Amino acid sequence: MQNMVRNSIVYNDIKQVYNDNFSLFEQFKNKIILITGATGLIGSFLIRCLLYANKQNDLNIKIIALVKNKAKAKSYFNSEIQNKKLLI
Repeated sequence: MQNMVRNSIVYNDIKQVYNDNFSLFEQFKNKIILITGATGLIGSFLIRCLLYANKQNDLNIKIIALVKNKAKAKSYFNSEIQNKKLLI
């Protein structure tokens, strides 16, 4: 996960959001979530938070990301796309 987030400040923010809101992420267990604007600031951060929660607790959250630029999305989330945790 940390190799997906190149900035340590952003990575620490993702961990903090997860730690402060664990019960929120539990509600998404075994759900499919559609996120639009996945390469934007809010969309990409939300996706990274959900992916982090998935890794921490095996919540089986499936994420479908809508994007304008598929190449940009692949550069953001390449390792997660390859692992089939994120559909673009």
